[in-house]
Amino acid sequence: MRRIAFAVRAIKLQKHVSGEKKPLTPYVEASATTLNSLQLAWHLTEAQRKLAETKGAKFTSLLEMCDPETLDWQPVYRGNEFNCSVEELAPSTVYLFRLKVFESEDQESNSKWSECISGQTRDEPPSAKSLHKEIEFGNHQEVSRILQIIPIAASSCASDAGLTSLQTAVVGSDLKMVKMLLQHCNIDAESIGNGRTALMMACAAGKADVAEYLLENGANIEKQDRIGMTALHHSLLHARMAKLILDAGAAVDAADSCGWTPLMRAVLLGCEPQVVRLLINHGAHVNHRDVNGLSCLAAAVFAFAPDHAVLRLLREAGADVHAPADSLGHSALQLASKDIVAILSPAVNTISCPPVVKIRADSQEQEKDETKERE
Repeated sequence: MRRIAFAVRAIKLQKHVSGEKKPLTPYVEASATTLNSLQLAWHLTEAQRKLAETKGAKFTSLLEMCDPETLDWQPVYRGNEFNCSVEELAPSTVYLFRLKVFESEDQESNSKWSECISGQTRDEPPSAKSLHKEIEFGNHQEVSRILQIIPIAASSCASDAGLTSLQTAVVGSDLKMVKMLLQHCNIDAESIGNGRTALMMACAAGKADVAEYLLENGANIEKQDRIGMTALHHSLLHARMAKLILDAGAAVDAADSCGWTPLMRAVLLGCEPQVVRLLINHGAHVNHRDVNGLSCLAAAVFAFAPDHAVLRLLREAGADVHAPADSLGHSALQLASKDIVAILSPAVNTISCPPVVKIRADSQEQEKDETKERE
């Protein structure tokens, strides 16, 4: 009988606990919401309010917030007020809150939590930096929204790499984004540091569709970066791109600060023979020399792995094998190894045109003889 009576009492107690009303859910006061804070308020239940009015009962409120990173509940307020300002929050972030209201400390553990409520801090105002991030993510809708609010942000070099928004879109190969940004940007704006334009970056990346669109919209094809390179210099690793730039009227012999024309740069970089042929067919000067007196032919000879096809192209285009090819006045034949000499001038033998190494060896022997005679 005792066991039956205990079970009945347990059931009644369980019904009483489960039937206990939850406190009213707190609410967020939207008008007081900021970038880094949320204002919450709540009320007593009808039963609690009557107890407070008739018996002078005082209630304690416990407000907890769920940490967005750890998902742990943390107390943010405990007291007798019915509102709380939660500070030092992150912008554009959703937070969860729950509330517990009790009359005494003994009731705290048995009190129920309210339903959870969410509150979101205000979004950060759009900035040039946020614009660049959305461009990198390819978020066309958000980019459009930001441009409507602060169109001037498109012209700033706010990326970590010092790029304009247009250049960031070009690097991401996003033609749709390029078209969206172009109406807000200076098409020939230079990046911070190397001074490159959007067209140069499209050429270097081999993005022919982007480069073509930029040219159609007035990009300056002859603009130079900090070291004097033009769009044509930047296009040489991509034959299709180089052809596009040349067909658009680029100066084929534009020289950078080192005196390197696109042809010389193509030779030094070891570009494909078809790129060298393309430049020659557009009238590139094969006997050009840089600021140090180095010729295109000498550059081809000095290459780590000389391309025989490139050497033949230069020779057939009229490169002078006997002309001074460096600052010391040596010709390309004198600088070349025997196998390359055979390519450059098959009719010339090493006796009539000795290589530089042999000349230096002979001069050293002559100096030794003169020293012996003096002794």
